[in-house]
Amino acid sequence: MKRSHAVSLVMVAGVGAAAWGLAQLDPSQKSEEVATFGNESECVQAGQRQPEDCRAAFTQAQAAHERTAPRFESLSDCETQHGAGRCEMGSRIGAAGYFVPAMIGFMMARNAAQGLRAQPLYGAGLVPPPPQQQQQQPASGGGGGGGGGSWSSGRGSYRTSSGAVVESPGAAGFTRAPASEVRSPPTGPRVVSRGGFGSTGRSVSVNSGS
Repeated sequence: MKRSHAVSLVMVAGVGAAAWGLAQLDPSQKSEEVATFGNESECVQAGQRQPEDCRAAFTQAQAAHERTAPRFESLSDCETQHGAGRCEMGSRIGAAGYFVPAMIGFMMARNAAQGLRAQPLYGAGLVPPPPQQQQQQPASGGGGGGGGGSWSSGRGSYRTSSGAVVESPGAAGFTRAPASEVRSPPTGPRVVSRGGFGSTGRSVSVNSGS
């Protein structure tokens, strides 16, 4: 009887471990823990990853920035999404005629086992409140354009290329990001038309805690 009970416990534990493992790989999960740093040196100094991992991830994120940085038709629209002084002309990365956010950080796997591609991170200008709070706000309060001033400041947060919000990291450089962003990064840029998200690529805006 005792042996049967022990075997049952082992089986239950095994199923739980398998479910946890699948959750780490399932993009439909709400969020996943990642490492975020401002630059390669910051990554090395944190001591969470090997220097060569930091170097490779930073290089990979820079290359992704050139491929996937969002394109904005006006400087004001870009700064609304990414913060004042954090946008530039896109001609340097082959986006002539558009404004793009400056890369101010990068997101990488917290360990090699995660198998994530590094991604560029940008400043977060105006960040939408959680959905339940959005429903309580007047119609003039929000959209991508930052009209009535009801959106909160994104200081300390980041945005991904597709516009998802990633909260500022803790002392170790770890934070949580939307799993759909972590597991399925954009492959090309989105063009953001005046006052909102545009049509090219994915256009999303989610809080990492949701």
